[in-house]
Amino acid sequence: MRAVPLPSFLLALCLLSSTPALMAQDLAAKVATVLAQADSAPLDRVFALGLQLTEQVDEKQTDPARDAIVAGVAKLGDKARLCAAVALQDLKNDTTYGKDVLEVLMPVAQSKDDAARASAIALLGEDRFYNTRILPDVRKLVEGNCKDELVAPAVRIEAALALWRIGSSDQRATAKSTLEQFLRSTDSDLRIRGALTLAELNVASGDAWSVLREVQNQPNDLGRRARLYVKREEERRQFEDMLQKLAENRKVGEAAGGSKDEDRKSTRLNSSHSSVSRMPS
Repeated sequence: MRAVPLPSFLLALCLLSSTPALMAQDLAAKVATVLAQADSAPLDRVFALGLQLTEQVDEKQTDPARDAIVAGVAKLGDKARLCAAVALQDLKNDTTYGKDVLEVLMPVAQSKDDAARASAIALLGEDRFYNTRILPDVRKLVEGNCKDELVAPAVRIEAALALWRIGSSDQRATAKSTLEQFLRSTDSDLRIRGALTLAELNVASGDAWSVLREVQNQPNDLGRRARLYVKREEERRQFEDMLQKLAENRKVGEAAGGSKDEDRKSTRLNSSHSSVSRMPS
């Protein structure tokens, strides 16, 4: 029996109806490949792979991409989940996929792999991805990592930093207290990292500054960072001293009838100095 050819318009209709399905299959295949690569890649490569997942994904494809990522990571390990979380955050820079980010990272935030666990906590420490329903769950997970003394110190420090960023006032106090505990550690590396994190948060105390001054001349990254923070603090104090002297001089000038001249000096000083910006970690 001879086959009857389809009319051209019916053939075109069939092709059009199959296109979305084919695109979804292609996307799922790409996602599966990249996630598998991430699961066996070095940790520092995982984040670049996460951004690779979102390349050429336009606004209309974000939901299909999200579906493929969440489905593809279900049976994979810590590094694939970190990769997936990076991609989900990159798809939408808002709360759209915050719940997915939390669910993908929750197992990693309790992992026995300390490096992966610290990375998961760092990714969770961005409150712009969570609405008011999800944020309490994220805070609870991060706070648990911060307070648990059985958790590795590197993870606790990362959790304290994240908790400071996303936590309530009480939780920020917990984060600060945790970091200050490390200043009393017998491990010099932990003392330095605790002091650096406190300086990054701009809440360093006298003990933290003592640690940073001791190590600022070390020929390594920790010494370089300490040196930058010490320099920033010295500049801040010099600026405050200058303002105080100017205020004292203005009082003297006002008593002598020269207040207008001192006001002009104050205006010039404040316009030429901004508050010292936070140094990058």
